Amino acid sequence: LEGRDPLTGVGLSEQNILFQLVTFLIAGHETTSGLLSFTLYELLKNPEALRKAQQEVDEVLGGERPRFEDMSRLSYIDQCLKESLRLWPIAPLIAIYPREDTLIGGRYFFGKDEMAFILLPMLNRDRKIWGEDGERFRPERFHPEAFAALPEHAWKPFGNGQRACLGRPFAMQESTLMLAMILQRFDLLEMNPPYTLQIKETVTLKPGGFFIRARRRRVSLAKVPRPSSNKTQALSSKPLVGQGPSSSLVLFGSQNGAAEVFARRIARLVGARDVSPLDDYV
Repeated sequence: LEGRDPLTGVGLSEQNILFQLVTFLIAGHETTSGLLSFTLYELLKNPEALRKAQQEVDEVLGGERPRFEDMSRLSYIDQCLKESLRLWPIAPLIAIYPREDTLIGGRYFFGKDEMAFILLPMLNRDRKIWGEDGERFRPERFHPEAFAALPEHAWKPFGNGQRACLGRPFAMQESTLMLAMILQRFDLLEMNPPYTLQIKETVTLKPGGFFIRARRRRVSLAKVPRPSSNKTQALSSKPLVGQGPSSSLVLFGSQNGAAEVFARRIARLVGARDVSPLDDYV
């Protein structure tokens, strides 16, 4: 509300702020709920993936409330969400224009005033990239090493380029947290009644008429202790480098706040001498 662009000093108008509120209500609700619904559907269809996901949650969280540090340890949950987005991107289309008349692949003319829609469920199932089993839910595709090996534009569920979704980090963290808490507290038993996927399309995609039957896990949760966090506490209590001030300098980008928070945490960890925006050192 009070933010100002560091270069121009200009803030958002009241009308623009009202527009942003409407965007938050639509984008923040419809998309995340659709992602969680598709992921639960795929996990129930694939019991081994569901077993692995719940096992990871038990090992990381035990019977305690999730903490921020736990999010990065829920790697298989992250893989399940990304694989769900591959098969069922919640926003299924992006539009592109060429900056100038372009001949694509030596065959297809694309005029400057023309627009093309990219259908993401097709892009994300391209057999040249995903193999003959591209229609199958397999979270291992998004193991960090496998994910890093993908072509740059093979997976685009958050859009493209400068207009890609600003909320991607928040959406993934929120979805990871919610899915982990669901699996921590409930055994997912079955789709009820027996269900064949129906795609409901409004602004976004979501499963239509999808219900599940679940059972509380109170007893089993109490038996799973959280792994020891002594090492984490020790690391956060003192700098890792030397005894005196460090010569390290930690710089952060973006204006959303999260990068600065992480930078200051790193700075405390290593005893850095300063934390500054990248722009100050261009």
